[in-house]
Amino acid sequence: IELGDIESALLAQPSVSQAVALVVPSELGDQLVAYAVPAPGHEIDQATLLDAVREILPAYMVPAAIVGLAEFPLNTSGKLDRKALPKPQFQTREFRAPTTPIEEIVAEVYAEALGVARVGADDDFFELGGNSLVATQVVARLGAALNIRVPVRDLFEASTVAALAARVESGTRSARTVELGEIARPEQLPLSLAQQRMWFLNRFEPESAAYNVPIAVRLTGDLDIEALRAAVVDLVDRHEVLRTVYPETPQGPVQVILPVADAVPEPIVRTIAPTEIEAAVVALTRTVFDVTAEVPLRIALFEIDGADREYVLAMVVHHISGDGSSVAPLVRDLMTAYAARTVGEAPGWAPLSVQYADYAVWQRDVLGDESDPESLAHK
Repeated sequence: IELGDIESALLAQPSVSQAVALVVPSELGDQLVAYAVPAPGHEIDQATLLDAVREILPAYMVPAAIVGLAEFPLNTSGKLDRKALPKPQFQTREFRAPTTPIEEIVAEVYAEALGVARVGADDDFFELGGNSLVATQVVARLGAALNIRVPVRDLFEASTVAALAARVESGTRSARTVELGEIARPEQLPLSLAQQRMWFLNRFEPESAAYNVPIAVRLTGDLDIEALRAAVVDLVDRHEVLRTVYPETPQGPVQVILPVADAVPEPIVRTIAPTEIEAAVVALTRTVFDVTAEVPLRIALFEIDGADREYVLAMVVHHISGDGSSVAPLVRDLMTAYAARTVGEAPGWAPLSVQYADYAVWQRDVLGDESDPESLAHK
């Protein structure tokens, strides 16, 4: 799977003569953005083209925006100047305040998911910068807030705040949300939509460290390194996603959860000068992961040379297995396990009732297969 698939889908449309797809940083994270030059006698209509490519591409490959240009900028060599391509501008419409409780809830969920300060009743999810990935988050949050099931299809078909609120109020969807705990794991574990996108980006840019999540904690005092090693084992044992690899199969990428003994990364332990600690942590965060074959976690312990029992514990997790909200619980669980191991005990935490793999299976079960015209994923 390559960005060329997106370009081919666009070039298949009569209105497009040239197309290029890029991964563009934005306030919502990295976005797939396409640029298109119209064929003679045509104009670039973003909404029409997005509808067309949704019929061809899987949801995770549909661009967040399609930018029409009269011509592509070229460099002195006559090649496409990618740096000169304009960044898409996601703008709100003239503000009209939500007028019903449901509209207020939808507007609040849009604002939270898209990082927009204020969302009005006429604002459109996709015009604000929403994409297929964020859409699943929005309907999940709405479903949780209203205790109902909101199909992704409703958001695609009624993407303004007012229109989606009307859909929700109309009572046309199921009144009960599928329970996460009800889903049994299949023999082959699928990736979630978010993981699918991260997998695709990792395969497209295998040498990139742009999707690493760094963690660094300064420690002071007597440190039991062997207890810390045991705590790392406890952490990886507790969170399956830290010992999961994502190999490609003929049916696409799958999750393979490794045994703890085969998955725990050996912590790097080094004594380092105070002036070198920042560079050492940065170097760790630039670890390159091959998510098809390597567990998504690296750990290093740096002892500050010349300081009185001062250390920096640094970790990096690939975004396919963690995000910013993962940092606090991971550090908390590691410190809980360390405290227990220093007194010769196993951590006394209760087992997690749901792992990320369970969520991925649940999400795919709810959305269905993209090849099924009746499924939510296809819509």
